[in-house]
Amino acid sequence: MSKKAIFGGSFDPVHKGHISVALSAYRELGVDEVIFMPTRLRYYKKENRMASDEERYAMLLHAVKQYPYLTVSRMELDTPVEENYTVNTLERLTAEHPDWEIYFIIGGDSLAYLDSWRRAECLFQLATFAVAVRDEVDSDRAKEIIEDYETHFPGSRFVLLSTDPIDISSTQIRNLVAGYLRGISEDKNEPENDLPEGKQIEELQITQNMSESGRDTEDIEDKLIELVPESVAHFILEKGIYKG
Repeated sequence: MSKKAIFGGSFDPVHKGHISVALSAYRELGVDEVIFMPTRLRYYKKENRMASDEERYAMLLHAVKQYPYLTVSRMELDTPVEENYTVNTLERLTAEHPDWEIYFIIGGDSLAYLDSWRRAECLFQLATFAVAVRDEVDSDRAKEIIEDYETHFPGSRFVLLSTDPIDISSTQIRNLVAGYLRGISEDKNEPENDLPEGKQIEELQITQNMSESGRDTEDIEDKLIELVPESVAHFILEKGIYKG
């Protein structure tokens, strides 16, 4: 039986934190392959500093090209938005590949509300959830949540992944690039939808500082390469992604 790890998300853009998690999954789970599965955007507006589905797919291809065991799937990108739920994806993978043992990678933050995902009872039976944790505190909290899930969802399976604490967010990168491409406009106050308020302020300050000191092309490339794979950095700047 083949062992596959599925890594879903928006990847807007993919960054070194994502790659670190994928590499940890490959090493620790003993899988044959880690498959990045970018989700199709429900709402896309270029002016909101979002990459299109095709741009995100292309960036992922750039990011994984040096790793033969990291691949990218178009399954969710080519699925109608109204059907794009993790449970549907896992059901389809299970039906198409009955010989696969599937792991689904999630972050510790997603674990806390995993039971609110669509058709959770079915979802828990379709894969082993690999939870990426950063440190002992994160791990202890995850273990408490997992214990509760295992009580309420018999048969659910979880494993913890130890990952390097790389403090990068996709919003930080989008703000940095937009600041360079647009000369630091009022748009640098874009809210961070998936972070607490205090973290939003912290990331905004980091991004502003980076943007203000990275006005020429060489500087911005160097700073981007600290956050994303080099080929992804070049692609972002060449295509003017996140200009808005």
